[in-house]
Amino acid sequence: MLYICTKLNTSMKKISTILLVFLMVVACNKEHSKDYISFSGELINNKDSIVTISNRQGVIKKIKINANGTFKDTLKLNIDQGEVYTFQTSESKIAPIYLKNGYDIYIKGNSDEFMNSFKYSGKGSSNSNFIIAQIKKSKDLGDPRALLNLEKENFKKEMNILKTSYDSILNSYNDLDSIFKASIKQQNEHFFMSIENAYVQNKAMAKGMPSPKFENYIDIKGGKKSLDDFKGKYVYIDVWATWCGPCIQQIPYLQAIEKEYHNKNKNIVFVSISTDEARRSGG
Repeated sequence: MLYICTKLNTSMKKISTILLVFLMVVACNKEHSKDYISFSGELINNKDSIVTISNRQGVIKKIKINANGTFKDTLKLNIDQGEVYTFQTSESKIAPIYLKNGYDIYIKGNSDEFMNSFKYSGKGSSNSNFIIAQIKKSKDLGDPRALLNLEKENFKKEMNILKTSYDSILNSYNDLDSIFKASIKQQNEHFFMSIENAYVQNKAMAKGMPSPKFENYIDIKGGKKSLDDFKGKYVYIDVWATWCGPCIQQIPYLQAIEKEYHNKNKNIVFVSISTDEARRSGG
């Protein structure tokens, strides 16, 4: 009987060991819940006490920052689709973060440099890393208006470089949220198109080019006026609207300039064109 008990104990130990290993494997392979976001990280040189996560409607989560700069919490979003939120510890320390239920994101960064030092890791982190990379690229680009003064061939060359650069950033992240990636592609296309349209308009309005014409605009003094009515004269055109506060503020200065030039040169006319719409002016 003693022999049998020993054998049974040995068998039970083997079964317990197998069961323990099995449970450990299951625990390691268990997927993060898709119902909420796990959110944690560490900020070195941190002096703030709270992390706030916000959307366009306001703050949706506050997370305590420990004395050593670490923080950890969960967050459940009310929507299934991912969106860009703001990660913030003070008024001047703000960074974007892309969140979606099911993500498990860890942030590592330096509070002094904040967004410029951020590295996101974990499930769903590529979206936020991409946003940071795109922002840095936009800063490196500087003022895109500088492109508008280039000659046509140089402009095309610079635009091709710009498009290739933005596409390269987007394509370097293979696991972006599909809806987010599609929206970024569309956003980039609109950005490039706006620069190209501005280039065309800038060339059309360049010094020495014929002025765009306006025809049969109602004159408050009666009748209608067109640009061709002022052929042979210098024409100063002011575009304004009754709902535009800064425009109204500039009226006295415009009147002063008009008075000054009328005394010096009779061959100049001042034309003010209102862009009022019925829904804005109430008319």
